[in-house]
Amino acid sequence: LYQVATVCGRFFPSVGLAYRVAAVEAISKADDQCKGFSDFMRRHVSSRKDIEEVLAYLYGAARSAHFHGGEFPRGEFSRSPFMFDPLMDPEAMKRHAFHQMCYELTREAIVNWLSQMIPETSETDSDDSNGQITTANGISGGT
Repeated sequence: LYQVATVCGRFFPSVGLAYRVAAVEAISKADDQCKGFSDFMRRHVSSRKDIEEVLAYLYGAARSAHFHGGEFPRGEFSRSPFMFDPLMDPEAMKRHAFHQMCYELTREAIVNWLSQMIPETSETDSDDSNGQITTANGISGGT
């Protein structure tokens, strides 16, 4: 899902954001401590404290409205009076900044979750001459 978000999102940002939310939702199902998308985001996003408005938008307008209603909240198919120069439209700039923050928060949640999944190693871990890594507790494995 994340790959679809990355590839399709280049051409259709609404599709990218919807699939990014779907990827986080799928990951949240693998985390026994979380009760769905919003709980996963609250647990794994630390850069912003109040993300309730963002969560409502991500799950509602970005994910559900796109998948169930075919909407494109990033405005790929909407007309703008400043169609050729979005920098002339202050509302378009605000929407762009908000959507950029949405991308950053979903990425942060995934990265923070992944970093918690990586086993901790101590400074006493060593690499012996045949490519085996031996940890402080005596567990060894190949590289």
